[in-house]
Amino acid sequence: MRWRMRRCATVLAIVALAGGTAWAQGPSAFVDVPPWHWAFEAVQQGATAGIFSGYPTDDSELVANALVQVYEAFAHAGHPGAQGWAEWFLTNTPSQWPQPLQRSRLLTFALEDVRVRVSGDRAGATFVAAVIVGTDGGRSTLRSPVQAQAEKDGSGHWRIDYTALAAGQPQIFR
Repeated sequence: MRWRMRRCATVLAIVALAGGTAWAQGPSAFVDVPPWHWAFEAVQQGATAGIFSGYPTDDSELVANALVQVYEAFAHAGHPGAQGWAEWFLTNTPSQWPQPLQRSRLLTFALEDVRVRVSGDRAGATFVAAVIVGTDGGRSTLRSPVQAQAEKDGSGHWRIDYTALAAGQPQIFR
């Protein structure tokens, strides 16, 4: 009985340690669970312990997910993990980065009619971004057609070109 308790305590300690270091190494295979999500720690710990694993999706789904995760980071800019989360999904950030993220007033968003075309390690996406941003006088609703570019890095991870997002929706990515 003591052996089982000791083993259980050891496994829990390893899971806790691994879960704490997982974010420092970047998100796990669950690239749709940002650090502010209520299940983030449990998902990280379960994946690290090998209890479950993510499933690979096709490149067009991964590009669309990367777009969503960038908007998620800007909608949760006040969270301590937002900057790292945004950087995980972005390329070509401006020299004044992370000020655009820190200035974010994005409250909610919906990406509609997302269409992704993948060609090798590059992709283009078109979508309509419907957003609500905070203003000095309350809130403002905006709808903008956006054309984004993405590239796959050497590790197979899709990153969204920040400059294309800023051109398509400067009121968010200013």
